[in-house]
Amino acid sequence: MSLHCFFGVELQPNGSPVTPPLPPKSVLVITHCALTSAQPGIVTLYAQSHDQVTRFAICTLGADVGIFYVPLQHIFAGGISFTLISSASGAASQCPAVHLTGYFESDEESYTPDGGESDDSANVPKKGPTTARDDYSSGSDAGDRSGSERKIGRVDSRKRNQGKQGSNRSKTNSKRGKQSKH
Repeated sequence: MSLHCFFGVELQPNGSPVTPPLPPKSVLVITHCALTSAQPGIVTLYAQSHDQVTRFAICTLGADVGIFYVPLQHIFAGGISFTLISSASGAASQCPAVHLTGYFESDEESYTPDGGESDDSANVPKKGPTTARDDYSSGSDAGDRSGSERKIGRVDSRKRNQGKQGSNRSKTNSKRGKQSKH
């Protein structure tokens, strides 16, 4: 079972690092960065791992350039600090702050008390959209999958084939029509 907890912080463009507390056996997934106001000024969000000395630019926002929001999908597994820097040489208080949001994700069933993975993790379906091509590309009958998952795979396969059959039917019907006329 995967647990998700909301994460959100407002960062000021003063260059002060903000370190969110990371729960044990969790990762932090950053999903959105948005300006808090339409004040002029350009700001850049940086991330720095506690294991490295280099910081990395995540995104740059600014009402001046029409970038008010940036969707993100960054996953951080260890200690991380976020810093917002203004590109203006003037006072940082004139630049907008940003809201940085995401969630903490913890997969408690995949870990046993001794630190190893449990056998249940093998039965957890993979994340993301499942297509028939993914399910049956190996050529094996997915015997270890539940019946409902096989049904979903077949439905996806039919939908894909219906689109192909629809275009093939018109070609086949036109060929039959030509053949019957001769």
